[in-house]
Amino acid sequence: MPGDVLGSDVRTIYYIRSENAFNLARATGFWEIVRGRVAGRNPYLRSFRESVGDLSLAGARYVGMQTIATKDIVGSLGREREFSRGFLPVGSTARQKERWRQSYKRLFTGDIHSPVQVCRAGKKYFVVNGHHRVSVARYFNVKTIQAHVSEVDIKNDSGSNGDFTRG
Repeated sequence: MPGDVLGSDVRTIYYIRSENAFNLARATGFWEIVRGRVAGRNPYLRSFRESVGDLSLAGARYVGMQTIATKDIVGSLGREREFSRGFLPVGSTARQKERWRQSYKRLFTGDIHSPVQVCRAGKKYFVVNGHHRVSVARYFNVKTIQAHVSEVDIKNDSGSNGDFTRG
């Protein structure tokens, strides 16, 4: 609320705290990347394109706003190298940091967050828009998040609709 001194102070306090939280999340993400590389596996988010691979997309449709489990969000449509497999930030640009910090502040002050946008393939979700909101939610063990969900139908090699099981 404009002119609400207490509300402004709370937002300022959480914004200041977001600096440390981001630095810790990014450092944890860095070590997650290192461990993944040493283990010989992809340490970044799953890529939708790579996950679908040679499977055919039979169609896509918007299925509406839903509450989804954050643990079921496994990848991205285009920004997979900006986050570790556990959705921790690994980039260091000022814009990435600021977006993560704003998401942190909104989470802890109760400011309204717009729903994220995801694409569901089988039982897994890939973020289209809202990567930083998902990252903050996952970092703080928020179990569910509001999302606009689009669903893709996957056809396997036999031509029948199959469950998405790659990656």
